[in-house]
Amino acid sequence: EHFDAVITTSPPHSTQLIGRKLKQKFSIHWMADLRDPWTDIYYDDLFPQTKWAKRKDLRLERSVLENADDLIVVSESIKELFLKKGNVSPTKVHVIPNGFDEKDFSQEIILDSVSPSEFRIAYTGTLSEHYPIEAFVGALNQMDTSKIALHFVGKINEKATELLEPYSLQLKGYVPHHESISELLQADALLLIIPKIENNEGILTGKLFEYLGSRKPIIFIGPPAGDAATIVRECENGKIFDYHQTDEITRYLNELIQAKAENRSVHTPNETRIEEYSRKNLALRVKAMLP
Repeated sequence: EHFDAVITTSPPHSTQLIGRKLKQKFSIHWMADLRDPWTDIYYDDLFPQTKWAKRKDLRLERSVLENADDLIVVSESIKELFLKKGNVSPTKVHVIPNGFDEKDFSQEIILDSVSPSEFRIAYTGTLSEHYPIEAFVGALNQMDTSKIALHFVGKINEKATELLEPYSLQLKGYVPHHESISELLQADALLLIIPKIENNEGILTGKLFEYLGSRKPIIFIGPPAGDAATIVRECENGKIFDYHQTDEITRYLNELIQAKAENRSVHTPNETRIEEYSRKNLALRVKAMLP
């Protein structure tokens, strides 16, 4: 059979070693797609390794970076991280982030009966202890929350659950994907928190793009100069807050609630920029890289 290229995606980064072997055996064009850092991933320290194993991991990482014909990464920060490792040409590193499927937002969604006076804030995905929620909780403490409903879908750590329980928290745990999309579409605003860890400027969580696909305003808490914050800002679909900006979050929430009461929008999403993150358009960018 004839193949134009082989694309290997990771993690797990052992997948990239299969790509390297295919490249060696068949001299085929090899595109290594690394969705996360390898030896620099924030939870790497949680997996005890000997010094020998760490050195070997670094050698394997460097071998993949140097031998792949093209490298695909999700953010400019991860690109810069990999360029510092070994002899890697900047021209072969392509930034193609995660995206959203347009069809997910065009299908018929069964909506709950929501009170017009209720202001619903949704969060989907993981919320571990690395995700500081204190500024958001502090903002709720300064507001009349009788009409605010929190709908969280996914895995939430125990401390965050305790902090949010007084605010009509509805926690669903894991649900089918179409139900997660439904939660986004029924919300009035979406909470997005970037983990407070080293090198978090390059984190581009997958849910960011589904949030954009919903066109709902995003309450973004994380590094203001990070890649995710830049995308929210460019798409004009939310507001950026640092981890300590409780008062600013309070003002923004009150602004959103007032706008809903007056049947108007706080933001006009930049449709052109949002469409750039549809999976169809991202796939065309990969196609353009083929030999």
